Amino acid sequence: MKHPLSMVVLLVLSIFLIHAACIAQEKGTSPADTATTSDLFNPPRVITPEGTNDAEAGQAAVVAAPDAQAEEPEKKQGCASCYQNRNQRGGGGGQFDIGVAFLNLSDINAQVTQMGIPALSDEVLIMGGKGYGRIGHFIIGGAGYGATTESSGIPDCCARYARLDFGYGGLILGATTYGSRHQFIGGVLLGGGQAKITRRRNSREIMSWDDAWDPFKKDGPDSLATEDLNITSEITGDFIAIEPFVSFKYWMCSFMALDFSASYLRAEIRRGQWKLDGVRIPDSPESNLGGPILKVGIHFGV
Repeated sequence: MKHPLSMVVLLVLSIFLIHAACIAQEKGTSPADTATTSDLFNPPRVITPEGTNDAEAGQAAVVAAPDAQAEEPEKKQGCASCYQNRNQRGGGGGQFDIGVAFLNLSDINAQVTQMGIPALSDEVLIMGGKGYGRIGHFIIGGAGYGATTESSGIPDCCARYARLDFGYGGLILGATTYGSRHQFIGGVLLGGGQAKITRRRNSREIMSWDDAWDPFKKDGPDSLATEDLNITSEITGDFIAIEPFVSFKYWMCSFMALDFSASYLRAEIRRGQWKLDGVRIPDSPESNLGGPILKVGIHFGV
């Protein structure tokens, strides 16, 4: 994707619209601590039967006062008090993340450009999610993310295509702090992942739209239908994923938060560990495909 940041911006705008709805729901009118104007000008009346002296009337008024106080409506507490629930010893939640990863694809693009097509974009859209449980200020959980970038073209008589599928996941360990609406988390993801490069070359001449459809037409020559139309091959590499991260959560309501995170992914494929269709390539280079990652997510939980 050429401009992954645009999708992230659209997501943030939609989240803030949800936030506005949450704020509107949280706002509620609470009874005032003092009596209303109507209460001041219309105090409770004490009716005494005829023949009752002033002392008895005063005693009746004293007895009636608690009843009048008991009838006052209880004050409503706003949702701000709900945020204190996160100070409890346990909790947890999960979230969906979307962001931009700045991968290091120099070794791969050195070969892709020799195919006669543009280099793979190293600025890719990354999506995934994570979930964790909280014990006091410590968190433990798991996460998984994936990204894709591709390139294609017709540099000569044959069409060519390259695609990188990049994914990783693992265990999350970290610590957190709290505020009324703000929360900071620091931690690390430890796990593994894989990079898969799919390459395709069309073995017949393609010069026009009709050429692309000729082998499949019912009145086409049998020689075209029996040709080997595509050559497809995959190169894969496994890596250990280490991703330290920091994140900031802004709680839009008691159960939903907007999460901003920054991290650096180390995804190193050792020398000689790349495989061509499952067979190891002895002289394949050492490659660290990782890089900085910025993500935004919606968290649900406490």
